[in-house]
Amino acid sequence: MNTTLSWKDFIATFPAKSLSEGSENMACRLMDLSHLGLISIPGEDSQTFLQGQLSCDLDQLTDDHCLLGSLSTPKGRLVSTLTVAKLNNTVHLLLHKDLITNVSQVLGKYIVFSKAKLEDQSDKLICFGLSGVQAENTLSELLTAPINDYDISQNHNLHCVKIPGSIPRYLIVAPLENAREAWAVLAKSSTISNGAQWLLENIEAGIAEISASTKEQFLPHNLNLHLTDGVNFEKGCYTGQEVIARMHYRAKLKSELLICELESSDNKAPVLANLDGAAIRSIENRNLGEVINAAAFKNGCIKALALLPKNENDKDLRPLKVLINNQEFNLNKVELPPYAINNE
Repeated sequence: MNTTLSWKDFIATFPAKSLSEGSENMACRLMDLSHLGLISIPGEDSQTFLQGQLSCDLDQLTDDHCLLGSLSTPKGRLVSTLTVAKLNNTVHLLLHKDLITNVSQVLGKYIVFSKAKLEDQSDKLICFGLSGVQAENTLSELLTAPINDYDISQNHNLHCVKIPGSIPRYLIVAPLENAREAWAVLAKSSTISNGAQWLLENIEAGIAEISASTKEQFLPHNLNLHLTDGVNFEKGCYTGQEVIARMHYRAKLKSELLICELESSDNKAPVLANLDGAAIRSIENRNLGEVINAAAFKNGCIKALALLPKNENDKDLRPLKVLINNQEFNLNKVELPPYAINNE
């Protein structure tokens, strides 16, 4: 194994296989998640500082359990969704890499008053994913798989977080050298895929994420963070808390997060670029909602997490032709995320 290669060049030596229809049944998939990055917050005041900034309760953060959370503007708009984890006794924020600069700037305005600092670790810590019915067995070659969602296990510098989904899913974080070694071991028993497959699995699990194209566009409730423990309503004040609490206790949401299956009406491969945050409109140009995340599904189809008006998921309205970025789609299927079916 060549330890002088960059991560990008290293994984290029393990070609990804084409994901054809039915690939969801692959026993184990190994996926590069280079779109994710990390910010570390070393310092004795790190958790106290973040408690006043993030929507999750930092008092619940442990060495064995991560937190789903978010950073918002004072008006409650999401700057970023993120996962908070303790790695080697230091608090880290895991988020989309294209939001690292923005999140650092927002937090940097306030951290000067704390005994803590912000450090971009995106070039030092590598993220990749493992999923599938055999993922736990494959992972056992390196460490013990965590049992519950957002639990974390580790073996020296290798950290593993269990991610929600209908199949076992794990997110692995490690320094470059350790990541190379772990990838090489896991690749022997896995099908190599890419981040698009991970995004598709997130969509199927109802996990919505903010990226640079959607920052400050949505409220935490739009992404169901109130249903997935991403917002703690008992923790006290944090940036945007007043607006978020008022939405939760006094307002009535007019739209809801739904998993949508969209088929290109001209049988051509849909253009995925710039779909995140795009408006969904009827053929008559009536606004229906917005796409939050989208990923390729089957030939000519995409799956998306989208905000649509409540009751718009009536099966009698399907199929429905819609326009997204001037592309015409048949909206064939709409369903609630699995955790939302009995959780209002």
